[in-house]
Amino acid sequence: MLVLHCSLSTVCVPSYWLNAILVPHPTKISDFCPISVTPDLSRIAEKIMVCNWLLPFIPAHTLLYWINLLLNLLIVLLLLLFTLLVTLLDFLSISLLHNQYVRCLMTDFRKASDTVYCVILLSKLVKFDFPGFVINWIFLF
Repeated sequence: MLVLHCSLSTVCVPSYWLNAILVPHPTKISDFCPISVTPDLSRIAEKIMVCNWLLPFIPAHTLLYWINLLLNLLIVLLLLLFTLLVTLLDFLSISLLHNQYVRCLMTDFRKASDTVYCVILLSKLVKFDFPGFVINWIFLF
């Protein structure tokens, strides 16, 4: 806990917290799937930051509103995804009846959601009057 306290009070994130080890992990779908292993103290520090400094700034009714909205959006997106997959499989099946092969271009957008536009995040944290050391610690992380 002393390391966590020092990190938060001095707004200094140890460099080894910022590194993750990617370990190839066999799965049933493919031969190997990368698994990111971050240090335990890094994950504990994230949870402390969220529980002690981020969640208290969000009013409960606002938090419940956003959770409800996100759950409804998730349901709609899952239904849309299911519809798109069925349509794609139908198209491929019909195309294979008339052609020897079908060319498909697939794009993986999973990593697109891993990035945060820092200027927008910073302006929102400042707008909600987060303590300066919390903002600095988040941006160092």
